[in-house]
Amino acid sequence: MLPPAGLPGLDLCFSRLVEVAESGTPATATRTWHLLDNAARLAELGVTPVGTVLCVHGNPTWSYLWREFVTAATDAAAAGQAAWRVIAVDQLEMGFSERTGTVRPLARRVADLGDLTDALGLAGPVVTFGHDWGGVVSLGWAVDHPALLGSVMLLNTAVHQPEDSPIPAPLRLALAGPVLAAATVTTPAFLETTLALAHPPLPAAVKRAYRAPYRGAARRGGIGAFVADIPVDFAHESAAELDRIAGAVRGLRVPALMLWGPRDPIFSDRYLDDLVGRLPHADVHRYEGAGHLVAEDVDYAAAALTWLGERKPASPDLDRLDHRSADREPAPVVEPPPVVEPVAPDLDRLDHRTADREPASVVEPPPVVEPVETPPAPVVEPPPVVEPVETPPGAAWAANPHHPLWHYLDELHGSDETALVDMAPPGGGAPRVVSWRMLSRQVRRLAAGLDLIGVRKGDRVSLLVPPGADLTAVVYACLRIGAVVVVADAGLGLRGLTRAVRGAHPDHVIGAAPGLVAARAL
Repeated sequence: MLPPAGLPGLDLCFSRLVEVAESGTPATATRTWHLLDNAARLAELGVTPVGTVLCVHGNPTWSYLWREFVTAATDAAAAGQAAWRVIAVDQLEMGFSERTGTVRPLARRVADLGDLTDALGLAGPVVTFGHDWGGVVSLGWAVDHPALLGSVMLLNTAVHQPEDSPIPAPLRLALAGPVLAAATVTTPAFLETTLALAHPPLPAAVKRAYRAPYRGAARRGGIGAFVADIPVDFAHESAAELDRIAGAVRGLRVPALMLWGPRDPIFSDRYLDDLVGRLPHADVHRYEGAGHLVAEDVDYAAAALTWLGERKPASPDLDRLDHRSADREPAPVVEPPPVVEPVAPDLDRLDHRTADREPASVVEPPPVVEPVETPPAPVVEPPPVVEPVETPPGAAWAANPHHPLWHYLDELHGSDETALVDMAPPGGGAPRVVSWRMLSRQVRRLAAGLDLIGVRKGDRVSLLVPPGADLTAVVYACLRIGAVVVVADAGLGLRGLTRAVRGAHPDHVIGAAPGLVAARAL
């Protein structure tokens, strides 16, 4: 069954059906999947994909969620940029894929996705992109296919439910005994509640598009089954599989991106924090004001494609034919060489002819020897005088392509030239001119002080300091230590600033007096 024509933003040229053999069943058992796939369009353009992005929706959406990403990736390829094949699936029982009438717990859904990629014959690198429970399924595929995996991208999702925290209220309500079937299958209540989570509200035509594959209770069985498959305790059938995936995610060493909407009553920032703890190298972008349907709230497609262009996916491990083997040893982490601070010259010891040296020993002249006639020595021309060549400006920089951000602070640490002008110094008054010498000295002092109080490499430091010379010095001091700077924009307002600061979960807060007062309030 294919989607109807006229759904906003969906080009039906990407829509296709695929017959897939289901693993663990007789060889004759096949399932029909509906996909959005731009492979045919890329072939028409005559471009070779650099990889595949495998998009997996959650509950109760379908591949329509990814329509903008499929289109944007195809348009980018047509414009001569990197060509990504994008496959957005409708999971079985969902969207326009087959209604099998069977229970499909999490482990089965992960296996289903593997069956599909095997049938499609995907080669790496494959970038997984998941939302909601599709994020869990996509990560399950990722940890089971290290030989193909290039990177992982996620929208709001979760892989672990803390033991001391209840599951989100909307899910608790949907899971409550007789409410489950009534809210998810008999009526479209769960679907309608999800569609109401968009910020701003979805246009009526887009809502109708999301409802299209779920007209009638017979088409909504997968919605109820997905909710019922949420592990509420360790005895749940899918609890072990969820724990397996959550544990294996910690071993992923591929690039990772998380695009997050903090206004999400289901997957709150605590789930983002858990994911960041499992993938500490991930790039994270929180869209203030966006919520659960972050794909509808913001231009996530542009952000994802930009990230893909800047981060080269890991090459597929062609020597690991068993893609189910996830026990690879992580690559060793090579620490950069220590930064050597420039040492100021000792002005008291500049004269190397100082009188403190040992006196030269007295050498007796040799005895007088009568001269003997010898042939004259050949005349040796003196070597040509080589004029000193002045090093052109920037030559030292060009000779070394790798420079730390504080390079000029070191190079110009003795210069009285202007480094910055603080147009609005604290307390008002005339603009303050800060020299390189002053800025370099202040950065060193701050870095030493931060190190003394325990700020370490990798610590997250929230800065509540007004823009100006002080903020510049603090930022550079944090960078010299290797700390991660977190800056919240005061323009977010009190509520937005509160979410931003709490969501950053800083280890330390640095602020001017008003900022520290605000930090206590936040």
